[in-house]
Amino acid sequence: MQTDPVERMRAMQQWLADSTAEARRLLPDLIELPAPLLSRELRTRPELRTPGVIQLLVTTGHDAIDRLTWRAHELLAVAVSHAAAIEVPLQFATTKRAVQVQAWLEYGRVLRVLGHLGKARRALKRARSLAAMLSGRHYYLAMIDLVEAPLLYDLGEREEALTMIGLAARQFAVYHDAERLVEARLIESSMILADGDSVRAAEVWNGTHEAARNSYDSPEVTGRMDLKIGLVELRDGNPAGAARLLASAVKRLHAAGLPDAAIRARSHYADACAARGRVDEALSEYRLAYSEMLLRGGLVDAASTAIEIADLLLTAGRTPELPPTLVRFVHTLRDAGLTVNALEPFAYLRARAESATLTRDDLRAARAFFGDLRLHPYTHFIAPN
Repeated sequence: MQTDPVERMRAMQQWLADSTAEARRLLPDLIELPAPLLSRELRTRPELRTPGVIQLLVTTGHDAIDRLTWRAHELLAVAVSHAAAIEVPLQFATTKRAVQVQAWLEYGRVLRVLGHLGKARRALKRARSLAAMLSGRHYYLAMIDLVEAPLLYDLGEREEALTMIGLAARQFAVYHDAERLVEARLIESSMILADGDSVRAAEVWNGTHEAARNSYDSPEVTGRMDLKIGLVELRDGNPAGAARLLASAVKRLHAAGLPDAAIRARSHYADACAARGRVDEALSEYRLAYSEMLLRGGLVDAASTAIEIADLLLTAGRTPELPPTLVRFVHTLRDAGLTVNALEPFAYLRARAESATLTRDDLRAARAFFGDLRLHPYTHFIAPN
């Protein structure tokens, strides 16, 4: 006896909701485990072999790519190695394949960030082969294009990259996905601009933002778009326009219940304030972002923000404030659990500030260290010569 399609869809949605709820219950105790132990848990505990568990691993890994790239790589490697072992009822087999596509897509993304371009391309090829078997495959393939096009550009295959990202943008327009449409157009215009054609880059971008905003008014979509466009404005030397968009992004992302994205927007809003010469406002926003990062457990993000605060104080000539500020950073970061090797730059910077010899080169070295720490968690700080 055949079931009604609507009933099948409702049954699948309920099953997925139950799987995700159970995964949220189980994962908090497991997500912090070292990768080998986490992998063993998934291998030996049948109740963990569900789409919900793998999807939450993928989501957690994706969210950590910019903050803790090494950990994102670990989580996503575990996800792809166990995605094929997901156990699902026969009628929900499509769900299993969709989760596998997401796992391989995000694994390819993190491999690109790590610079493993060949491995990234192979991961995306695997995602593409799985996506080709899905209904709605054109949308999934466009999501893969969004990651693969910049990879192709990095490899020198520029025409293919531009064609791919243009097709992806058109596909997102068909599916009314405003956020990914904007992201695709940003990538496309950035590629064209890098090739030296600023007029064509402007033509590609012109109107996309407003058209998307006019079509979608949810706080999440418009907040994410404001964040992306604000970063472009900041990069292109328009800090006033960037500040307006980034302030909007902070409010919208908070309203959407996305605290991590809102904190990121606030940090960049502080960057825009600093670029406009509004030192006190920038310091206030940086400090608020720093506190929020500590509360959310983003210790490397908080440490990086501390470096920006120190840099701004030095640039503004407020050098007497530097020693006590750096001492406070050491205490709060240490108490929050930042590792000993990650505290090394602050000890160096404090000593330099106390002797009135702190320079921008010192801060650049500390900034580079925390960038590297996202990839290599056990690295040690090397003071500039």
